[in-house]
Amino acid sequence: MYYFAYLVGSWLLDMTTQTLGVEYWLEWYNWLDILAPLTVGGLVCGSVCAVLGHTMVRIIWHWDLVCWMRRRQTRYPAVASEINTPSSRHQT
Repeated sequence: MYYFAYLVGSWLLDMTTQTLGVEYWLEWYNWLDILAPLTVGGLVCGSVCAVLGHTMVRIIWHWDLVCWMRRRQTRYPAVASEINTPSSRHQT
């Protein structure tokens, strides 16, 4: 996950990527080269995942609500027909 964020950040910042060599990643003085692409990539990946997650939850919630309303209308047909009549909407 972190390496993918690093790759995305490097691509966005047009920087060269480093290999997966453990010795490069464990040296503390190399972290400054990694920090900017990792931060940018993490923010971009996090934002994209947040938007996709929010959208999916909204779609699933709406679908569940529609299914619940349909089940309720089939369970209580008298109440559903009473609510949907035009005369009941204009009563004061």
